Amino acid sequence: MTNLSQFRITVLAACGLLGSANAAKPKTIYSFTGGSNGYAPSSLIEVGSTFYGTTPAGGTHNSGTVFQVDAKTHTQKVIYSSQGLAGGPDGIVQGLIGANPSTPLISLNGLLYGATSAGGAASNGTLYQLDPANGTASVLYPFKGESDGSEPNSLLLYNGIFYGTTPSYDGDNCANNVNGGCGTVFSFDPASNTETTLYRFTGGADGLFPSSLVNLGGTIYGVTIYGGNTCGCGTLFQFTPATNTVTTLYTFQGGPTDAKNPTGAPVLVNGIVYGIALSGEACNPNIGLYCGVVYAFNPASGAESEFYSFPAPGGSNGASPSSLLTWNGMLYGATLYGGSTDCFERFGYGTLFQLNPSTAVETTLYVYTLKQAHHTPGYSPSLAIAGSTLYGLTRGTGDTKSDPNGSIFSFTP
Repeated sequence: MTNLSQFRITVLAACGLLGSANAAKPKTIYSFTGGSNGYAPSSLIEVGSTFYGTTPAGGTHNSGTVFQVDAKTHTQKVIYSSQGLAGGPDGIVQGLIGANPSTPLISLNGLLYGATSAGGAASNGTLYQLDPANGTASVLYPFKGESDGSEPNSLLLYNGIFYGTTPSYDGDNCANNVNGGCGTVFSFDPASNTETTLYRFTGGADGLFPSSLVNLGGTIYGVTIYGGNTCGCGTLFQFTPATNTVTTLYTFQGGPTDAKNPTGAPVLVNGIVYGIALSGEACNPNIGLYCGVVYAFNPASGAESEFYSFPAPGGSNGASPSSLLTWNGMLYGATLYGGSTDCFERFGYGTLFQLNPSTAVETTLYVYTLKQAHHTPGYSPSLAIAGSTLYGLTRGTGDTKSDPNGSIFSFTP
């Protein structure tokens, strides 16, 4: 080997350009091309041998897409593309579903259901229905804003009824602003096409900016990212459809011993609820970087703990968890930062990790590097499906000259 070749290898290794040395690697199923194809995929579900998902950007008029990918051939097709920013009573454009899909799709009786964060009569978002066989879409409900809520950010199906949240608020003063509000829980009955606001958050002990409704063992859980106390660190709550009540299960305290600002849907393992949140204090105060935690909540006792705290970027561990799933009795997730650092990005490009719920031992399964960050499988990973294997997404900016457009990947630890 020549001295020049050795020098090149040394530089590539020092700058993190040689890729991860981990045995298991993500397998790219589909790479988005941007433009009308969509980019920065944000959700994914599996129905039979087909994946369905959404991109909040890209498409014909850069307002998002609904797509499908054949799980066997990896052939992708845009089923529906939002049509731009002209006004209209049924969406961003007359008769269309709105813009910027904001929730994972739900499959019911051969149709797909979802929500958009924009569009509708008052540009406050919509609930929509889409037939994947022919691409026919219809608006089920356009949000009106104010006390009705706006910009829906979560949706689930429970006993034949859709339930979801809107995060609309006006900072710390949301309780005094009737035009903003602190967020809502709503329902939609597909049999009668009726939407009902079931609960309006006050911004006090019940929190504000609700999201991430999820059915865990017959109980509906959710989080508020802010509010709950003077810390404004957020809450974990339970919603009871029979009484339309929100019960605050835990109020995050922040600081050096507790998490704050929970994000993402919680998961349930052996009777314990796990979720992801920011660290209570910045792990790098110089830049205000919060490395994140996995918290554990015991519904029986009401006790919460920081189950695992991610360290500051620089080592192989990740930072800022983006998603959490349960698969084969273990916890799996992804981080936006951490892992490999290099000459260009000192905070890293993210990781895939495993967390043992019995021992709290975290194992980094895959480290993203600059090589992957500018090609497939991408950067800023998140896990979306725990099926026959794990499936996830990587995001991009849509700038094809410098950044990827995102991808769908499978990962078998």
